[in-house]
Amino acid sequence: MRRTCFVSMLLLFAALAARPAVAEQLPVKDFANLPMLTSPTVSPDGKHIATKVLNSDGYYDIAVAKFGSSKLAVIAKLPNAIDRIDNLVWAND
Repeated sequence: MRRTCFVSMLLLFAALAARPAVAEQLPVKDFANLPMLTSPTVSPDGKHIATKVLNSDGYYDIAVAKFGSSKLAVIAKLPNAIDRIDNLVWAND
């Protein structure tokens, strides 16, 4: 009985010690700073992503980034309200 209690306590302490640390909560305002991305498409070689990005004028730009990077390179701007792209398709790498 003592041994069972000891083993149970040991397992409990091991489980508590293995718990991940509580991550710091992000302020809500940080989410408002994220760019509005839609229709992300991965390149055939898996190294890049193309996406539509909502710009400050309320129109979409087309941007490309290396996969895993947060640095977007705008490759096309859609300056008019009637300009519209529904989806993005890669032609090649």
